[in-house]
Order: sequence, then structure tokens, then C-alpha cells
Amino acid sequence: MGQACECGSGRPFGECCGPLLGGEAVAATAEALMRSRYVAYARGEVDYLVATQAPETRPASLRQDVAAWARAARFTGLSVTAVERGGHAEVDGFVTFSARFVEGGRAQALSERSRFARRAAGWVYVDGQPAPVRTAEGKVGRNAPCPCGSGRKYKQCCGS
Repeated sequence: MGQACECGSGRPFGECCGPLLGGEAVAATAEALMRSRYVAYARGEVDYLVATQAPETRPASLRQDVAAWARAARFTGLSVTAVERGGHAEVDGFVTFSARFVEGGRAQALSERSRFARRAAGWVYVDGQPAPVRTAEGKVGRNAPCPCGSGRKYKQCCGS
């Protein structure tokens, strides 16, 4: 049935993010775009990342920055923790996630609340803010295991 998609959906790549990255389909939701952008980072698909970022927030150095990070990091997992709006009939949405990666031999995580907008050609990433890392019990203690799944203490991972 095909290799599982790196976005963590549990679906085969060819039925999930593959058609989006290949230009055969556009993301139907903000979450689908966010997941496909994670896969694009993992696979070094720089053109897709540039094309799916809103022009008004796209820095001139984006192509070089993305290419450098995609070469330097090995992406190891994605967790979507919240989705606000961003559905089929909406014009904006937010997706909160934690993307795990290894860079420079160190396991790390990026937790962000990303903002998306629907445009004529489909969903685009607008910008993002660091997401607070919390558990069901509340704030994470500095010496507690990091909830991103890196296996490290929170103070040495997402809390740094």
C-alpha cells in the first residue's frame, strides 16, 4: 500500500502529502497544508515550501534558509496538538504542532502555533508564534520529560 507518510497521519505518502508535494492536488485544509510542509522540510522540497508561504511574509532569503535547514536537520516526527478553524469553508486557520528533528547530533523540537490563510490558489502559511508547551496537568516542570517526545528534560529541549 506504500510507505507511511512522514506527517504522522498514518496514511500512505501517495494518498496523503505526496499529491500535494507533486503538484497534483492542493491542500483542502490548513492542517493538511501544515502536514505537507513538514514533509517538504523532511524531504528538502524547497520549491514547495516557498510556493506555500504567503508572499507578504516570505523573506528574500527563504529559499536559502530552508535549503540549509533541510540539509542540516533530520526530521523525526510531527505531533499536531490543536487545530482552530482552517476547514474547507473557512478563510483562515491556526494549527499548533511540535516538529521533532535532530540537528548537530542533538534532538530538538519546534513547537509553533502557525497561522494559515486561504487564497485563490489554496491555503498558504502566513506566520507562526512559538507555542507554549503544556500537558493536561498544566505547565511542564523544568526537570520533567519534554512532552515533544525527544526523550530529554524539558529545560534542555523545548524549554531552552
